[in-house]
Amino acid sequence: MLTLFEEEPNEKSIKDRVINITYSEHIRNWIESCIKEVATIPTLRETLVQYLNLINRLTHQSHYKGFILEVKDFLLKDNNLKTILEIEDSIIEAKIEVQLTFWRELMSNIEKHYKFEFSNYNSDKTIEKSVNKYYKKQKNKKDYGYEYKVNDNLYFYIELQNNIYYGFYFLDDQNKKDFQLEKLDKIKIDFPRSHPSSVGTHTRATTK
Repeated sequence: MLTLFEEEPNEKSIKDRVINITYSEHIRNWIESCIKEVATIPTLRETLVQYLNLINRLTHQSHYKGFILEVKDFLLKDNNLKTILEIEDSIIEAKIEVQLTFWRELMSNIEKHYKFEFSNYNSDKTIEKSVNKYYKKQKNKKDYGYEYKVNDNLYFYIELQNNIYYGFYFLDDQNKKDFQLEKLDKIKIDFPRSHPSSVGTHTRATTK
């Protein structure tokens, strides 16, 4: 019985008389082996590749999933897993450097026009300390980035939470000015209203 996944026949009388063959496993594996055999026959190879792509879509098997399985198999061979664990610290340091590069390049371009200051909720004094905590603490320390003081009550900020967010906020939510709200409403940016970065609606206390 050929099915996308591993559905069994409904009729009890034939359950013991059929063999389940699935697109998600048997047909997919068979086509992959066929592709290897016809590698030198372009027309047939490409036809099989297209059919394999169709099966992957129908059975929800993405290339990413296949990649993960290949990496897992690689790690389990020889001493590969041990080797990877030994360089784990280097990987973390590389991640730190990538994020710091992002912030530095962002600020180097923005600060040509506006003076931003480092801002966070973790009592850190520098972006370097916050980024280090983000990768080295058991629970990632978020809510840090940079902000620009528009006036005594209105700020623009860019910060890392689960993602990078940006928007305006009022230091004192009760002290909004009509002309400020009017100008913010004219900014044609689709801010998600469920997130604090909504224009003109966010009150935020900062720790320097």
